[in-house]
Amino acid sequence: MNSYWAHSILFCILIMNGVQAQYPIFWGGPGNKDSEFDGGLNGWTTTGLASSIPDSAINAVWTYSKTSDARPFVFGGGTPSANVPIHSLSNANGAAVFNSAYLDTRGVFSNLGTDKGPAPALSKMYFPDNKFGIQSGVLTSPKIDCSSQSTVAVWFFQLYYKFYGKTSIEVTHDGGVNWQEFPINIESPAANNHVNNRLLVDITSAAAGYPEVQFRFKWSNAFYFWIIDDVYLVNRPDHDLAITHPYYSPSSYAIPISQTCQDSLIFKAAISNHGSKTQRDVVFACYVENNMGLTFFSDSIIIPELKANTKDSIITLSNTFKIKNLPHEEGIYKIIWKIYSLTSIDAIPEDNIIHANFEITVDDESIFAKETKANGSLRFPGNYLIGAQYRTPDCLDKRYDFEIENVLVQLTSTPSSGSAGRLDGYQVIVYILKVKDTVNADFSNFALDRDFGDFSGSLEFIGLGDYTCNGEANFEDIFVPVTDINEKKIDLEPNTRYFILVDHHLEIPGTFSIEHAADLSSLNAFETIPFNTPVYLKDKGLWLASIPGNPQPVCRLKIFPGYIIETNNSIALSQNSLTIKSNPVIHSNLELNIQLEETSDAQLLFADIHGKIISKEYYKSIDEQTAIFDLSNYPSGMYVTKLITKHGTRDLMFSYLK
Repeated sequence: MNSYWAHSILFCILIMNGVQAQYPIFWGGPGNKDSEFDGGLNGWTTTGLASSIPDSAINAVWTYSKTSDARPFVFGGGTPSANVPIHSLSNANGAAVFNSAYLDTRGVFSNLGTDKGPAPALSKMYFPDNKFGIQSGVLTSPKIDCSSQSTVAVWFFQLYYKFYGKTSIEVTHDGGVNWQEFPINIESPAANNHVNNRLLVDITSAAAGYPEVQFRFKWSNAFYFWIIDDVYLVNRPDHDLAITHPYYSPSSYAIPISQTCQDSLIFKAAISNHGSKTQRDVVFACYVENNMGLTFFSDSIIIPELKANTKDSIITLSNTFKIKNLPHEEGIYKIIWKIYSLTSIDAIPEDNIIHANFEITVDDESIFAKETKANGSLRFPGNYLIGAQYRTPDCLDKRYDFEIENVLVQLTSTPSSGSAGRLDGYQVIVYILKVKDTVNADFSNFALDRDFGDFSGSLEFIGLGDYTCNGEANFEDIFVPVTDINEKKIDLEPNTRYFILVDHHLEIPGTFSIEHAADLSSLNAFETIPFNTPVYLKDKGLWLASIPGNPQPVCRLKIFPGYIIETNNSIALSQNSLTIKSNPVIHSNLELNIQLEETSDAQLLFADIHGKIISKEYYKSIDEQTAIFDLSNYPSGMYVTKLITKHGTRDLMFSYLK
């Protein structure tokens, strides 16, 4: 038996036996007001410990967020990071937050480092030399009896966006005389990145067996914020593996099939052993399947030993998968990451499997997209541009011109009353920019302080388009036609990075707030794509490589043609493999006959002379087949059919006289 499938069968048995397992909770839990911060901090206390202005240390405190997010953030309410809530179970009733950026700036960016915030982290006395900042505050639990517990762990949700912040849990069992520190979020996230996840922190050494235990969440240093919710004390199980972070490797969520010739998926994840025992014969497996469950790729490795308390160990499979090896079909495909042990039953199987989708688009829906569907909206202050980066491969057939048809965006509008606003009259301006070839692959030499129109910067202006809203509703598709500066079509170049940016002007006080629709809870972080969601703050003259909180704005790029038929193939089927009843086709019925020398799955494509797919059929295990296409809705002209089998291909050109 194939070792991968043997592993998978055993994994399914383990899941069925352990699916109801959970961490044993001995303090807090669902419905507990202290655990959920339901309506306030409740039994928790908060104390300010330090500020770069000593007299302000008392203000460096945690607060209750009714909306379970970071509003108001450094730029004030309504910024992307402020609008993203913590992904906790009870985020509907609030969460606790240490809002370092707001404490430093009072929500006004120009206050940065000026001592105008409640508890400055970057004081004008030191700024910018004191880059690490001085700011600290704690959120302390009630006293908890752990005298009968042999293991103790804090299980909680967090949304942490890092600049120079430092986070930890401290524990006391002697009334606060001594505190034992347990640092967390050390290696992940990196500066200017975030995590929105659930953590298990073992505090057994400081808490187990003691009758009066308190623990506290401690923030130190500067920027941006830390949100906490659903805090439980639990006993650690013996066996608890987890995928703590999968790395999403498609360059975009949706990719036109004509642009997939170079895309390769890597299979990588951060894995952890939250259990109290070393796990042996740990399997890390990944595969790609379609929405019918058909598997196109599978690979796995066995890790002989994963020690207890291992956190975020990065594992990468040696094999990759080229998207072009998928069957020539549009649709949704799924990447699945799994971890399990061959020798034990996992206590929390829910975090042993994670999956994320990507989509192949063709024909009239041949689009690039970073998201599946908007579930919220965002905006930056002042005049800003926001969008997406899309890449073309270097293996395109240069005989064909791929051109941009339009850019699709979605907007929302809300007046100060909070009800639905109006989009009428709002001008949507879209810019098409090319990243210069001199910019490194990792964007390390990208000019962050140059305007997008500056010829000495890192971008080249390619084209633009505009559209004035007229009757569109919130989240409705808005199609913006784009051309080059000579009002001609924009042809895509091979092996090129493009920024597609939407210009949002400064809001006028008292008017409707126009925000950009986005998927605010996307798993697809696109870590392998620097500047995946570029932002340009025009008022500041500053580029941002990503958006705090990882939202993906609706900024899709539609191209034409959507599919290319290759006419030079290394293996050609015989002429008898595909024949036509009559050529030219006089009447509306095109009749084709397939005769194969060997049984094979087959795909038959019918396209216009430009390679745009009009229709296609898929046949399972055939050696002969008659296919009939109705041409009554198509104009007279030249057309192409293509037969694809595992043994080779055959192209057949014909004319149609209507």
